[in-house]
Amino acid sequence: MLTKYNTDPLVQRILEEQTIIIGPLDGVRRIAGLAGQNLFAHIDIAFIAAFKENAEKKTVNRPTPQTNFEVHEQVGEATFKSLFAKVNKDLKKLAVTEDQLIELVERYRSLFYFGNYSVTDLLLAESGVDLSVVTIYAKDELGKTSTELGVYRNPIEYSLVHSVKYPRRIMVPCC
Repeated sequence: MLTKYNTDPLVQRILEEQTIIIGPLDGVRRIAGLAGQNLFAHIDIAFIAAFKENAEKKTVNRPTPQTNFEVHEQVGEATFKSLFAKVNKDLKKLAVTEDQLIELVERYRSLFYFGNYSVTDLLLAESGVDLSVVTIYAKDELGKTSTELGVYRNPIEYSLVHSVKYPRRIMVPCC
């Protein structure tokens, strides 16, 4: 079960006073389907490959109910998996759909900008696909904060240890 306050040394809940809620969604929207629109300046090729594969298989995403979210910030060095596991060991409970991710960015875009190295991670679970980490970042090619957002995808098992020098945020369903 998720807790209201996490005292673990790897992550700390932040923005507790802010209500982050998205309504019920039909699950139709896909990140790759947004290419050429203004939501993301860069979309990782992994989304386009998955989009094509799901279209060939006629994979349908699940509708989702109204969902509340909370934000945690990294306070210790950790891998993707260890960051999310400190919020809830059952990682599937922390996963979102592409449609939910798109809605979060559309409604709460300002939450994705928070300093010189703005990186927010969410867990993604789509039909027939293992959990993966979606990273939304606000930076340009020189590493400076940008007004444009990019999105890319990594496996949850990616073993890179993320430094606390550039703390990441994770956004997860809650309550």
